[in-house]
Amino acid sequence: MLAAAQRGVKVRILVDQFVNPELPAAEYAAIATVHENMELRLFRPLTVNAINATWDVNRRTFTHFATMNHRMHHKVLLIDGQVAILGGRNYQDAYFDRDPVLTFRDRDVIVTGPTCPAIAVTFEEFWTHEFSFEASRMQDLKKALEDRTARLPDSLTETLHPMLEEVDRLANEYDLSHVRPALLLWPIKNMTFITDKPVKVTRYRNPGQVNPFDRMRDLIAGAKSEVLIQTPYSVFEDQTYRRWGKVRKARPEVRVCLSTNSLSSADHVYVGSLALQQRRAQIERLGIELYLGKPVPADIRDMVPRYDKLLQQTADPTAPDWQEDPEIMELESGGPRFCIHAKTMVFDREACFIGSHNFDPRSINLNTECGVLIYDEAFSSHVASFIDQAIHPDNSWVVAPREFVP
Repeated sequence: MLAAAQRGVKVRILVDQFVNPELPAAEYAAIATVHENMELRLFRPLTVNAINATWDVNRRTFTHFATMNHRMHHKVLLIDGQVAILGGRNYQDAYFDRDPVLTFRDRDVIVTGPTCPAIAVTFEEFWTHEFSFEASRMQDLKKALEDRTARLPDSLTETLHPMLEEVDRLANEYDLSHVRPALLLWPIKNMTFITDKPVKVTRYRNPGQVNPFDRMRDLIAGAKSEVLIQTPYSVFEDQTYRRWGKVRKARPEVRVCLSTNSLSSADHVYVGSLALQQRRAQIERLGIELYLGKPVPADIRDMVPRYDKLLQQTADPTAPDWQEDPEIMELESGGPRFCIHAKTMVFDREACFIGSHNFDPRSINLNTECGVLIYDEAFSSHVASFIDQAIHPDNSWVVAPREFVP
C-alpha cells in the first residue's frame, strides 16, 4: 500500500480500533503519517489513544460498554472503485498461510462489475461517519509526532520479507487460477451486496428499519432440500433457535449441515466452550448435522498449499519466537493448527452467502457486517464442494447422539 501511495494512488485505510497493534506509539504514528497519499482512520476508538493499556480496556468495559461492544467487522478491499475483495479474512499472517502456529481456512470473493459502486458507497458512509477518527489525531500518536520520536518500523524500511517473496512474484501473473484453482473467475449475473450501516439495525435498535440480512432469513425459510453452514463459532441466540425450529417444523426433510471448529482447532477456546454447551440442543432440537473440524485434517495440504513450508518454518531455529496464546489449546503434534474462519451459507446449492457474518449473537446484534448473496447454481455448488470436503470424516469429527447398548 505504501508503494501504491508513492506512485500517486490515494490509499485510505479504515480500521476498527478494538485490538491494539503490536507496535509502539512512535512506530504507529510514523505509519499513520508515512505519506501524503495515505490516510488512516480508526472506527469507534475506545479512548483518546490509538494504543490502549489493558487497564484502560477493562475500565471502558464497565463505563462505556456500548462503545466496547459495537464493532465494525467489515472486511473489504476496494481498488479504483472497480474491483473488490470481501469476505471473512483479516489482514494478518495467519489468514494468508504465513503463520507457523495458526493457519485459518477463510473464504472471500473477488468482485467486479455493477456490485462495486454499492461497496464504494458503504465505504464512504463508514469513512465519513462521526465514529471515524484520524489516527494522527489520537493523543499518543499526536504526542509522538510533536516530540519528533515517530519512526517507521524496520519491516517498512528493509527489503521484502522472504515469506512474502512468493506473493510478490505471483502479483505479475495474468491468471492466478493455474497456481490457485480457487481463484478461477466465474461470470455471475445475479449478485447482491448486503451490509449494515455504521449504526447497526437490530430488533433492539432502529426496529422500524429494514435489516439488510433479512434476505438471508428468507432464503433459510424457503430452503427446499438443504442448507450448508460454515462458521468459526456455532453459538446461537434464542431467536436463532426459534427460526431454525420453524424451518424444521415446516420442512423436516430439509438437511441442515453445520461445519465449525472443534475445541482443538478453535482460535478462541472460551467461545468454543459456549458452543460446546449448545451442541445437544442443536442436534436434538433442531436436527442439525454437526461437524467439528480437526486441527490437522487429512486434506490439510490441499486446504493449505503452503503447509510444508510452514512445517519448515516451525522447525527453523532462526524463526521468530511466537508468543503462546492462552486462548488456543496446545497440540501434542507439531506444525500449525488448522482453524475454520470462513463465514458461508449455501441454500439448496442454488444460492450462497460469503461475507464477514458469523451467524452468532455478536454478528446479529452488535457488529456491523457485510457480504454478497450470489444467486448462481454452478458457483453455489462449487462453494458447497469446499464444505463437503471440510465435513468429510478425514477432516472433521461428527457429533451425534450416542446409542447406549443395554
